[in-house]
Amino acid sequence: MHPNYLYSENEDLLVFAGLYEFWPDPALPEDYPGKWLLTCTVLTATAHDTLGHIHDRAPVIVPREMWADSLDPDTRDKTKV
Repeated sequence: MHPNYLYSENEDLLVFAGLYEFWPDPALPEDYPGKWLLTCTVLTATAHDTLGHIHDRAPVIVPREMWADSLDPDTRDKTKV
């Protein structure tokens, strides 16, 4: 198997959409340093023809004009993210 990687043709950043969450372990005391577990995931969609030969799923790439809104925790307008 050959390694594969994604890159931008104009050498710009590729920003993937993702989710994260902190989960507390209810069995541990509040002040325990390891109480919280951080989990994360990269969102995917059906791969387009250019990536379909590698895998049937591809990461959702966030366009540059949406970076600020997608990272702003106060964004509530679904049309901006």
